[in-house]
Amino acid sequence: MYPAPSVNWLVVMIPETLEKIADFKPNTPLLKLDDSWLEPYDISLYIKRDDLIDNIISGNKFRKLKYSLSQYESSNYAGIVSFGGPWSNHLHALASLAKLYKIPLVTIIRGEKPPVLSDMLSDIIEAGAEVHYVSRVDYKDCRDALERGNLKQHSLIKQWKNYLVIPEGGATNNALAGVAEILTENDQVFDAIYLACGTATTLAGLSIGLPNNSVTKIIGIAALKAGNSLEHSVQRLLKENGVLTSEQKNWVIDHQFHFGGFAKVKPELLEFMKGLFERTQLITEPVYTGKTLYALYHHIEEGYFTPGSQIMMLHSGGLQGLRGYKDMGINEMINKSMTLGVTS
Repeated sequence: MYPAPSVNWLVVMIPETLEKIADFKPNTPLLKLDDSWLEPYDISLYIKRDDLIDNIISGNKFRKLKYSLSQYESSNYAGIVSFGGPWSNHLHALASLAKLYKIPLVTIIRGEKPPVLSDMLSDIIEAGAEVHYVSRVDYKDCRDALERGNLKQHSLIKQWKNYLVIPEGGATNNALAGVAEILTENDQVFDAIYLACGTATTLAGLSIGLPNNSVTKIIGIAALKAGNSLEHSVQRLLKENGVLTSEQKNWVIDHQFHFGGFAKVKPELLEFMKGLFERTQLITEPVYTGKTLYALYHHIEEGYFTPGSQIMMLHSGGLQGLRGYKDMGINEMINKSMTLGVTS
């Protein structure tokens, strides 16, 4: 069975003071998944348990934010402003960190204020964040400004003078440095590393972290209908970090497993997640990690990997998002996550 967390399941707790955050290395466990489904294929699958970083600020969210928070601490900023949708794991984690470190936080939410607040929105308001709702047109304009490199001059942002601006999903150069540290926490060599892609910032960080002569292929699974925008985001981030993408093509993004779009699900995805949980006790969610593992298992079944292959999947946390999928056949997994303090 998959090593199920005990009552003291959180193996990594983040620093209580902001001054220590830059030097903090999560060093999360890398655990082999004991799943009978894999046996006929002779594939070894390891899960990088970044979901064990804290119970709220888990997964790649902390890694993407740590150096931005260090930048905030070492400078004279008045606060932080950032972006996301009504179920943003990034904003959920950032709001918790801002509360912990007493940082004024402004959040810009995509879309009109909903008649009933999502659990995520309720959480960030309770954490003390200032919330502003903007139209999808204005939100897209902010995204376009980011691609043009002038987000800080956008009319929606200029009103918060001397605030550190963190784009949607924490997509900054600081984030790449934090993510790259994942690859320094173990010396095992993999044929492939799988991860979910929302903004593809984590993929870009892993790409930079791999040695130039590495045989490892990074395979990102798009969690949304994105066309080629995710590829463009990776190329932009790599270029900003001085990497020529023609020399660093150790990655690919698969767009076949978004199940209709961001946060969209289909019965086969939920059935897969349920079956995986019953066999291994591994908790996933339908937005990112469930889709990633579904794609990985499909690739294995289709013969993408030879017997004896070693694969790592990055568990990027985000389990608080399970609260949006109650009464959809995965309640046992949701209830288990609640007993562990991941959702409430």
